[in-house]
Amino acid sequence: MIQFKLILIILLFGTNIWAQKTVSDYIESGNQKEEINDFKGAFTDLSMALLLEPNNSKVLYYLGFVKFQMEDLGNALFDYSQAIESDTESLELYYSRGNAYFELKYYKEAIADYSKAIALDSTDKDSYFNRGIAKYYIDDIVSSCKDLQLALKYGDINADAVIKEVCH
Repeated sequence: MIQFKLILIILLFGTNIWAQKTVSDYIESGNQKEEINDFKGAFTDLSMALLLEPNNSKVLYYLGFVKFQMEDLGNALFDYSQAIESDTESLELYYSRGNAYFELKYYKEAIADYSKAIALDSTDKDSYFNRGIAKYYIDDIVSSCKDLQLALKYGDINADAVIKEVCH
């Protein structure tokens, strides 16, 4: 009888002891929740991953993305900046931090980050497009139009309409 109780206890409660989640598990779970717009659930899972690996740039990137979606822009910006400290060669990090700066109306900082993304990939249409829009907001129309032309050249289909609106 004692062995049966011990086996039952192990089966009911002990499986968590051997089935600890890894950072990858939390990232996967967080991304699945983000895809169905469960941002709070994604935030919880990614926060758990961050507890396991506080300097993991991938976790910080995903956590920043979720916070951005939740319109917690200041904290998204913080997470992106922390991630960039560990990974200075990530176009996605500079682009995403640029987007956070842009939404906060820090256009010069956004332009700097989009420029860093472009330095990493000189054909990145999204960075050219967003940099062009940010330059428009600081009244650098000539440079804005050059970036929008490059965005169009590299395949951004939205750039054409914006060019017609602001560059002529």
